[in-house]
Order: sequence, then C-alpha cells, then structure tokens
Amino acid sequence: MAIGGCPIYVSDKPGNHNLELLRKLVLPSGSGLRVHLPGRPTRECLFSDQARDGARIWIWNLNKCGGIVGVFNCQGAGWCRVAKKTHVHDAAPGTLTGAVRADDVDAIAQVADDGDGDDGWDGEAVAYMQRARELVRLPCDAVLPVTLGALDYEVFHVCPVRAIAMAPGGTVVAFAPVGLLDTVDATAAAVALRVHGCDHFGAYFSRRPARCTLDGADVGFTYDGDTRTCSQRDPRRINLSQGKTVMAPACVSDEHAVAVSAERLWKAFMDASALPKACAGLVDDIAVEGNGGPGTIYTMKLNPAAGVGSTYKTRVAVCDATSHVLKSDVLEAESKVGKLKSHSTETKLEATGDGSCVAKLKVEYELEDGSSLSPEKEKDIVDGYYGMLKMIEDYLVAHPAEYA
Repeated sequence: MAIGGCPIYVSDKPGNHNLELLRKLVLPSGSGLRVHLPGRPTRECLFSDQARDGARIWIWNLNKCGGIVGVFNCQGAGWCRVAKKTHVHDAAPGTLTGAVRADDVDAIAQVADDGDGDDGWDGEAVAYMQRARELVRLPCDAVLPVTLGALDYEVFHVCPVRAIAMAPGGTVVAFAPVGLLDTVDATAAAVALRVHGCDHFGAYFSRRPARCTLDGADVGFTYDGDTRTCSQRDPRRINLSQGKTVMAPACVSDEHAVAVSAERLWKAFMDASALPKACAGLVDDIAVEGNGGPGTIYTMKLNPAAGVGSTYKTRVAVCDATSHVLKSDVLEAESKVGKLKSHSTETKLEATGDGSCVAKLKVEYELEDGSSLSPEKEKDIVDGYYGMLKMIEDYLVAHPAEYA
C-alpha cells in the first residue's frame, strides 16, 4: 500500500488512531489502494547514507495510469549496529533540497505505452503534490525543486500527459488522470480510466471539458484555468472521453502584511482562550475537542450582533508550529455567499522582520452545482477571515506584553 507496496500495520492504542491519515490509505469498503511493485530507491539515492551525509530518500513505485515518488528527510538518526538500537547523532538536522523529475519513476514509460505500438508520449508529465495539494505540468526533462525540513516529506503523483484529440484550430488537447486527490496513493485509484473508490477525483486537461458524466448522467465539476486541473466529488464510473471529462476545488488566495511577529501571532492564533478577548464583539466563546493537533475540532460561538451567523465549526487537518501553517476543514458555518458543498482554509505566517510578518490565506471551496463564485463573493470570503485576523493584530499591538 501507499509507496512501499507492502502491508501497513496500525498499532495505535484504542482511541488514539489518526483517522484522517487512515482514510487516505483505504477506501470506504475497507480495501486498499496498492501499488504494483515493491518500493525502490531512485537512482540518485543509491550508495548514500540517507541518515547522515545530507542525502535524501526518494522512493518510487508504479500504478496503472501513473507513478508515485515519496521524498523524505530522515537525517539525524540511524540504526547503530553496535548498540542495536536507533542512535540520534544530530538533534537538529538541517533542511534538505533537491528536485523531482518524471523519470524518477524508473518505469514511467511503461505507463505511457498503451500497447498500440505508438505510445503518443513525448516525455511531458504532471506532478500532483499530495500534501501541498498543487499540480504542476513538467515538460520533458524538467525538474521540480523540493525543500524538506527535518523529518518532513512529500508525496508526488506523476502522470504522463497524453495528446488525446485535436481541438478546432488544430490545438492539441492533452490529458492526464491523477486519481483520488485525498488519498496517499492517488494514481492507484485510476485504472484504465475507471475510478476505484469515491470522494475527490482529479485530472489534468489542457482545455476546459465540455461535460462530465457519472454513471451516464451529467454532473458538475470544477476547472482551474491556471493549473488546468479539473475535479469532481464522489466518482463511481467517470467517463473520461473527449468532451466528457472532469477535476480541484475552486481556490482563492491572498496575503496581508501584519505588524506583529509570526511567533506572537501564531501563539495567539492557537490559543482558544485568546480569541474571545482579541475578537470581542465577534467571538463569544470557543469549545475545543482535542489537543490542538490534526483532528481537533473547534466550535466558535459567534455574537449574533456581528451578523455572521451563530456558529463556526472547524476540524484541524494540518497544524505545523515550526512553519506556522494551519489548515482546517470547515464543518459548519453560515456564509454570506450561499451554501458551500465543501470548504477548507489554510493560513501560513511568514516572518518579514522581528516584529512583522505576512499572513497568507488560501480558501478552497466547492458549490453544490460544481460552479465557482463570482470574484466579488470570493472577496467576501477572504475579507471575512482577514477581518478576524486584523482584530487579533490590533489586540496584540495594544497589549505588547501578551504572547511576547
């Protein structure tokens, strides 16, 4: 399963399971998405010590419609043959840099060849980053830079881009199925252009598809013109023929300068008891279920006089105190822009000085009909989040001793 091609054993104590992670490894039926081969190191990893000499671990594997590359920073500790235990030789290993290529999946050409004697592949591929949730098209021999902090990792799903048709005017239409975007092994879910499992399916399409059909019926989908990503939720049998194809939630992002250090703002941001004080008149109370890490649920009781509803409930998906990144799925909210089928936010704080930082916000959403909001309504969403951020900033500026 995942990258190694081997079984995964879960030894958590009862009640301590990371359900968000387990859902990325198995389908609702309980079956797993399994790669075709044993996990193997990429060529550049051979004959190096990935725990000591600044080398990184690149593991590749293969699926029916694409490949997968896992990149890991495992510096700082390794197995001691004398003491017969793990020995920590560097308590603060540094950041590693490198690059991912399509041909890091050593057998990627086998995926591109459909057996008709003309594989139609010129070396181009798309790479979907599972943790960053970004899709990039890689021309032949192009490289994708990677930076990994201590014990950090990323999973890249590599899919050959195929020319499948000619559009009016002679423009080539290119396509690559990515798979289930919310699973660790996304490409394993796409088999001969049939999808195993359900939830969020994505693919690359160089032109906006005319239609998407699911079990023979037209369904909505979203299309990102910048990344050429088309996505659809809850796929069963998706028709991916020309003019009837799919794929990522609509995304809106922005950034604001903040006159408070990233460390102070993060501390206040993550302290539930601080928000009713900092956002007086907007937030009345917060209930917390969890320890603040992934899976923690925050239920925010809002002041009715603020006119933004009564409850805002979120579940933490990612909480990285080192890089100051918080990503949450919105479970319950009253929105001015209308009913959203799904809704998630990601906030990243980047230091710009001793007493300042920049707050970067990314909001992903889906509407029930698969369409996108108008730019004005997308701005309303962003302004709502930055309004709360501005209240926290003003409070910290007025109380310089707090969270210092």
